[in-house]
Amino acid sequence: MAIVIGGLNFIWFLGESAALGGDALSGYSADGHYFVGSHGTFTEVARDTWEWSRAHGISVFVTHPLALLGMAYVFWRVRSLYRGEERV
Repeated sequence: MAIVIGGLNFIWFLGESAALGGDALSGYSADGHYFVGSHGTFTEVARDTWEWSRAHGISVFVTHPLALLGMAYVFWRVRSLYRGEERV
């Protein structure tokens, strides 16, 4: 389940960042203005949008490692089955 959630969250974040023109983790806020950034280009967005993008970006740092751990578990589990190391 962690693999699916992590993958979907990552894809959602990429799509959202593309639609906004960047993400808040690469952007900044100054004097009540909020900017998402992508490769040195910044786009002004509403505060709520910037805060959501920031929270969503941080969530990827949680779900992505969990998905990788889930994939590692599946890999080792399948590997042990093929090697005849089944443990109950």
